[in-house]
Amino acid sequence: MNVIAHSASDLNREFFTRVFAKEVDVLEGVEVEPIGTGQIASTYRVRLEWTERLPHCPIHVVVKVAGDEVDGREPERRIATFRREVGFYNQLGSKGSLPIPSCFHADADDQGDFTLVMSESPGRSGDQIIGCTERVARAFVDAAAIIHSQTWGLEMNVRDLPWLATGAKHEAEIALRNERYSKLLTGFIDRYRQRLDESCLVVAERLAGNLEVIDRQLRLRTCIVHNDYRLDNMIIDETAVEPRVIVIDWQTVGVGSGAVDVAYAIGSGLTSEDRRRHEYALVDRYVERLHDTGIDADPADIWHDYRLGSASGLVMAVIASQVVRRTERGDEMFAVMAERHALQIIDLGLFDLLEHNPQMEENGDSRIR
Repeated sequence: MNVIAHSASDLNREFFTRVFAKEVDVLEGVEVEPIGTGQIASTYRVRLEWTERLPHCPIHVVVKVAGDEVDGREPERRIATFRREVGFYNQLGSKGSLPIPSCFHADADDQGDFTLVMSESPGRSGDQIIGCTERVARAFVDAAAIIHSQTWGLEMNVRDLPWLATGAKHEAEIALRNERYSKLLTGFIDRYRQRLDESCLVVAERLAGNLEVIDRQLRLRTCIVHNDYRLDNMIIDETAVEPRVIVIDWQTVGVGSGAVDVAYAIGSGLTSEDRRRHEYALVDRYVERLHDTGIDADPADIWHDYRLGSASGLVMAVIASQVVRRTERGDEMFAVMAERHALQIIDLGLFDLLEHNPQMEENGDSRIR
């Protein structure tokens, strides 16, 4: 039987004693506090008052549920999204020493409801709008290398992970993403025409129809990737000599090139000036950290995929801005993402890279405009 909380009112003594397999009378009280605005799901910080200190029974947890707000995605896509995150925590979340929260409970049903009960991580939530320092960027690059190295080469049998899109299923998802991007682009431009520079809108338009081309050009589709690797999905702890990050919100997890996650995080998390100043060193650091874990990745392949990955954040800004519940902060966050990634695309010469792809020339592919 599924153990799922449908809303904050379900986060009571009965629910948590089922999660931790304890008798109800050993839990005296439950205090629930909302975290953030929750554009896709609702998240709560919960304090549990046990009658005594019991093994494996935490005092503070973070709980994520589907919530009452329904986003603009089709029901089957919503269900797949939550199943993906639950599947990640249940089957991959304990692999190695990943920089992710400990997960006490993960469950989902066929109606689109799900519940995660996780440890509370020390630190503060990243802020996509404000951005981060180069020190924090080094920390999320290091975390990316750890995450990607754990599944590099996909040695596990991905067929045993039905929630993970691979092979033909992955290609179908990219084709659908390509179609959705083109359909939603008009609404994005209408909303942000007065907010964004014309060059940003031109870049967004040039990406339309080309997402499958970009995906096919990736050289290192070799590991499990986050696919939404940005500051808002990180908890940052700067109390130690070097910052460290904990990565959350794994509903977009998939198979891909780790360099795309890195391009997404650097392009969206740093101001354009700081990115230009530190970008090459940060990518070199990613390669070095992979080498430290025993991954012999070719720096040229990493840089090639990194350039392709510059499109990922702008694609996300366009699609997500049109399908999630609209908020004032969300509007500004997606605008900032679009600005930073459009400049990253221009600086890295993404369209030049695509136009000089020999495979496209051989196939007579003329979709790059």
